[in-house]
Amino acid sequence: PAPERPPTLNSFADFVALAEARREPRLATLLRRYVRIIRFEDGQLEFQLAEGAPDDLAHLIEDRLRRWTSRRWIVVVATAPGAPTLAEQRAAAVAARIAQAAREPLVAAALEAFPGATITEVRPSTAPPGDDRA
Repeated sequence: PAPERPPTLNSFADFVALAEARREPRLATLLRRYVRIIRFEDGQLEFQLAEGAPDDLAHLIEDRLRRWTSRRWIVVVATAPGAPTLAEQRAAAVAARIAQAAREPLVAAALEAFPGATITEVRPSTAPPGDDRA
C-alpha cells in the first residue's frame, strides 16, 4: 500500500479535529479551552494562551503539528490578545440562543409565570416547518 499522506490543516478547527481523530482527547480539550488564535496559516501558528493553560501546552502543540503533518511549524505564543477560545465561542453561542429563546413570547410568559425558572438548553425543533405542535 502507498504511504499515508500527511494531513493538510487549513484551520485551527482542522487541528482540533485531527487531535480527536488521533485519539488525543486531552489535547483536543486543551486546544478548545486554552488557545486564543491570532494567526493560523500553513506552517505557522500564533496564539495567546488563556489563563490556566498547562506550561507545556505550546511545546505539545508544536510537537503534534510537526509529527502529524511531517513538517516544521513555527509556533509562537504571543502576549497580544487572540480570538476567543473555541470553548468561549461555544459558550457565547449557547448564551445567545438562550437569550433569543427568552425573548420568545411563550417562553417569556412561562419564565414570568414561574419565578426563578431558567432556560438551561435550547434545541432545534424537530417539527416540520409550519407545524405548531412542537
